[in-house]
Amino acid sequence: RKQKQRKIRVNIMVLKEVWDSVNKMIEAGKKSDYINQLIQDDLAQKQRKEAWDYLENIRKTNPLVMTTEEIIRLKNYGRK
Repeated sequence: RKQKQRKIRVNIMVLKEVWDSVNKMIEAGKKSDYINQLIQDDLAQKQRKEAWDYLENIRKTNPLVMTTEEIIRLKNYGRK
């Protein structure tokens, strides 16, 4: 059974033009869900970028200790 998510009321400022577009494009009663989804998607994208940047930093600061050829040789060791 899906639990109902707890919601809070927030007060934010948006540009009038943006709100006018939201009112035209999103039906009444769906605006909160629409905005929540946009925020969730943006936060997920930021988290993915942070993770990518972290991994890139590790790759740059910890160079490989073996060449590709050495890795393949170890992988195939004992195979005929």
